Amino acid sequence: MSMAFLQGFVAGQLVLVIILFMLFRYFFIETKPATHAKRRAALRERTRLIQASLDARCLPMSANTSKLRVPYEQGSQACLLDMLHRLDYELPMHAPETLTWLNVLLAQLCLHYRQSVLQSGSHMPSFDTASDTLPSMATAEKAAAKRLLERALNTALDGHTHGVLGAITVTDVDLGTGYPTLSNARIRPSNDPRCLRLEVDLEYKDLLCIGLDTQVHFRVAPWHLGSLAVAMCLRVERLAGTMAMEVGPCGTEQDPLAGLELRVCMYPDFVLDGHVSSVLGSKSKLHDVPKMEELLLSQLP
Repeated sequence: MSMAFLQGFVAGQLVLVIILFMLFRYFFIETKPATHAKRRAALRERTRLIQASLDARCLPMSANTSKLRVPYEQGSQACLLDMLHRLDYELPMHAPETLTWLNVLLAQLCLHYRQSVLQSGSHMPSFDTASDTLPSMATAEKAAAKRLLERALNTALDGHTHGVLGAITVTDVDLGTGYPTLSNARIRPSNDPRCLRLEVDLEYKDLLCIGLDTQVHFRVAPWHLGSLAVAMCLRVERLAGTMAMEVGPCGTEQDPLAGLELRVCMYPDFVLDGHVSSVLGSKSKLHDVPKMEELLLSQLP
């Protein structure tokens, strides 16, 4: 291939590109600033062409569906009624639904969470050989959970207790083997007229356990007056009740852009079977401090 042919080929390609660019500029590019009215007219024309193209390719919306549409300007209550009508859900007549598929999904989440905790803890070294006789070291699973919880708790409290609280030792731990079950899901009116409430019956029977041991140091700089040994163990055997969930706006009707929030709560008639045991002191020991169990269990849900 000669140099003259190569130069001619490149020059021809450049001329072709320039011609195509000039044609594109002449037909599609606006060189002079358009007036506001002209820009609005061009915008309407482009939008009309796009809508016509999509309408020709999409299935037409039925007349019944278009008539049932409720404008959002009519308020949240009208929109909620329209939503229930489209979903064929009648609040007073619809029977509670089973949630077997959701129970299986939640059980898988619990299972994978327990496995991840045990796998993470099994790779952590244990330097406290004196705790080998504790209940938290009875099995390999308990030992793995103990190491992970101790690391998480001590890391979270490091630098925040100003030397008042000593290192935390997990004396007993059990992540459980059971799974929560949900049933009788139903939609009910909410106190907030802008949203609806989902009510689900929750039943969870298992044995969850966590025992902690630490020391509370009494200091008056620069003296250390003493330490109080504190040990506590919590066991939860059953949690049952009705759980309510709502998805609604954070703000008011006048502030619709405040965002959405998920509100979850348990109704006051829930059942919580749990027990707390505590020991205070080193020389003289105070077992099961009065009101301690009632105070802790009241703060759990």
